[in-house]
Amino acid sequence: MRITEKELSIKKIIDIRRGWVTDRTVCESRHSDCFAFILSGESLYTFGDRTQTARGGDILYLAKGSRYTIDLKKKPYKNIFIDFEFENDENIIFENEVFSDETIKRFEDTFIKIHKLWSLGNFADKIFCKSVIYQIYAALVESRLFDYIPISRKSQIETAVDYISDNISNVELSITELSKMCDMSEVHLRRIFSQVYHMSPVKFIIMLRVNKAKELLGRDDVSIKEISERCGFRNQYYFSKTFKGVVGITPSEYRSDLKKYQ
Repeated sequence: MRITEKELSIKKIIDIRRGWVTDRTVCESRHSDCFAFILSGESLYTFGDRTQTARGGDILYLAKGSRYTIDLKKKPYKNIFIDFEFENDENIIFENEVFSDETIKRFEDTFIKIHKLWSLGNFADKIFCKSVIYQIYAALVESRLFDYIPISRKSQIETAVDYISDNISNVELSITELSKMCDMSEVHLRRIFSQVYHMSPVKFIIMLRVNKAKELLGRDDVSIKEISERCGFRNQYYFSKTFKGVVGITPSEYRSDLKKYQ
C-alpha cells in the first residue's frame, strides 16, 4: 500500500448517501474518490491481485478511476458513502484499502451525523461536512503511518500508555513517573512518544483527557465541573481553557452543538 507524503486538498464533495450491495458488483472505473463506512454485513473486495474483507465497523477508501469487484458474503451489507474529489487527481493518498483499526470504528457516529447534515442542504452544514471529511482523511493516514513504527519501539512505552489510559483522572500524572515505569530517561520517553504517536507524552495525555471529556459531554447527567474532575484537570477553568485550545470551542459550546445535531 502506498501513502503520499503530499497533503491533498479536497476539491469538492459530490454526495453523501446511504447504500447497500445485494449481489456481486464489478466497478470498471470509479467516478470519484470515496470514503465508505460499513454499517453492517460483510463483503470481499478484489483490488487487482489483492483481496480484502470489509465488515461492519470498517472504513473503505476507493480511489477515483480504480477498478474492483465486490462479492457479498453476509447480508445486509449497508454503507454510508462519501463521494468526493481531491484537487490533484494524479496523486491519491493511498491505494484502495480497507481500514479495520480499532480507532477507526469510533467514526460510525461521525458518518451518520454528516449524512444527516448533508441531506439538509444548508450551506453552513456543507462546509462543516467538508471539515469532518478532513478529520477522517487524517485518521486514515495516521493509522497507516503508525503501522510503519517497529513493534519493538511501540512496546517500549506500552506500560506508560496503559497506565495513562487506566489513570486518566489522576491529576498527578507525571513524565518522571512514566519514565521510571518504562525504565528509561525522560528524554528517551519523549523521543519514543514522538516517533510512535507524533506528539509528546504531555500532549498525548491532554488528547486522551479531551477525548474522554467529549464522550462525557454527550451525557446530560454529568456536570462540566464533574467532567473536569473525571478527566484529570485540576479545576474547571483549566479544563475549559485546555478544551478550547484543542477543540476550538468551550465545553459548554461543544455540549450545545451535540444537542443541536442529535
